[in-house]
Amino acid sequence: MRSLPLFSAPSTPTHSLPTLPVAAPQARRPINENLMLAKARIFAQGLQIAPDIWAELTDENHYLHKRAGLSQGRFFRLHDGQSHTAVNAPVLEPFVQNSPLHLERERENGGYAVYHGSDRMVGATPFAWPQWYNRTTSNGTPMSMVVSAHCDTSLYTAIYQGGCDYWQGDQMCQFCAMKIDQKAKWRPIESIIEVVKVALQENPAAEISFGGGTRLAPDKSARHKADAIAELKRHVDLPVCVEMAPPDTDDWLDRLKDAGLNSILLNIELWDEDIRRRLMPGKSAITRDRYLSALAHSVKIFGPHQASSQIIIGLEPLQDTLAAVRAVVDVGAIPLPVVFRPLPGTPLETTPPPSVDDVMVVFSKTYQWMGEAQLAGQHAQSGCALCGACSAHR
Repeated sequence: MRSLPLFSAPSTPTHSLPTLPVAAPQARRPINENLMLAKARIFAQGLQIAPDIWAELTDENHYLHKRAGLSQGRFFRLHDGQSHTAVNAPVLEPFVQNSPLHLERERENGGYAVYHGSDRMVGATPFAWPQWYNRTTSNGTPMSMVVSAHCDTSLYTAIYQGGCDYWQGDQMCQFCAMKIDQKAKWRPIESIIEVVKVALQENPAAEISFGGGTRLAPDKSARHKADAIAELKRHVDLPVCVEMAPPDTDDWLDRLKDAGLNSILLNIELWDEDIRRRLMPGKSAITRDRYLSALAHSVKIFGPHQASSQIIIGLEPLQDTLAAVRAVVDVGAIPLPVVFRPLPGTPLETTPPPSVDDVMVVFSKTYQWMGEAQLAGQHAQSGCALCGACSAHR
């Protein structure tokens, strides 16, 4: 087993990073240090795209989907030599206006590349919008408004459209921009099945994640999601991930497994107890211990690489973020550190993203600890751990 130096920060760092033992890096994780640095910069600073280029790359519906603290950026495949990784790049968010990063066309090959000032960083291939984005369901709804496409295989839908039960009084998470739609609560599974059938015709390798706001019942929406998954799998064969808060008891996780669920995402998000109560006043009632015990049970029933948890970088001290990453690894789940993205309309809209240096510290330790624990996102069957576009674990 040989060692690779961990990834350098973009400016003179105030910290020293350890070395990382990596076995067969190309076979296990196609990301390299330059790509990880590129992702850290893109997440923390955003990616400026000139209007004429953006006109070639945008879809009118894509940025309408709000994904809590991440929003919905433009998805690219970044390339550096034989290595590659997906990235969900913030493009339209206000903080991007001051970014030193920009996308340019490559004259020699007709592709694109990300530049830091005048320096070329990495090649960038935008993911093509699926052809079914131009179609409507049988009831006239644009298919892109039922299911959204992320990177190579990843589809996403909000099975619950009624917002989040924490969006009431003073219980809402301060970083969240989830849209509340009081006209429709549960999205009919029939419309999702209709879109998925078309998506599978275009891409037989597709998988899907079911998200939506947190419900405050003891099952945290597991009952409805299990019924929806069972019905979906009666009509189509594809892996399914669920993104949800931990139910009060593990038997609800067993029920999801019995319904055909393949992978699960239980986002602990923040670690420091005081900061959790301040920034997640409602959701912080679900304890860190409950998240970790639910993740441990999920590893047991769904198997290795199938349980994961997002952790936000930039809203608490680094040592707390790293403590969360370490705790998730220790229960056998995949940590997904995601960079705080200030979104308009949220209480934290003027809070800046973290520094690139800080992001690199978390990305580097996550990479190291996952390697030591033999956790790999590419072995996930579905969900954010497999996609990899919002973190740097693969």
